Amino acid sequence: MRLTRLTTHTGCQPRLARLLAALLLQATPALCLAEPTFTGSWYLDLRTPEQQAAQAECGSAGFDLTQQGNTVLGTHYLATVNCGKLNDGGEVRGTVTGSEAVLFVTSGRTGEVVKGKATLQGDTLRWQVLETVKVGEPEWEPGLVLREGTLGRVAGPVAK
Repeated sequence: MRLTRLTTHTGCQPRLARLLAALLLQATPALCLAEPTFTGSWYLDLRTPEQQAAQAECGSAGFDLTQQGNTVLGTHYLATVNCGKLNDGGEVRGTVTGSEAVLFVTSGRTGEVVKGKATLQGDTLRWQVLETVKVGEPEWEPGLVLREGTLGRVAGPVAK
């Protein structure tokens, strides 16, 4: 193998070095910083500290989401403490802009549909319902869609 050396005028070497350093510094953030993604399992424990200490069953909410481009699809669940009421497998659909997404969540329990905003902050997802798009049936029965909270990213699916 034969190596050839690039020869430049000695006055050009410092300028070339500065140019290469500047290009490398500009490219480094793009190489190191991945775009935030909503893909994953998100979990929130709804139990009080006393209920946690007593090891009460259920009492949690979660999202299992998959992001492809600017689209998010997935499921949502919520179970009251001691498993009294359950919304199992409600549908989630939404659109992503940067670290925020507008999600439409359908209750698997009553068909209620809510529109909400999800915001990624590191390994947490802040969720807040903005409005009810469709009232569930029967109207007096709660749809059991999480109204607001900060969920943590967890390994494996959380929706039951």
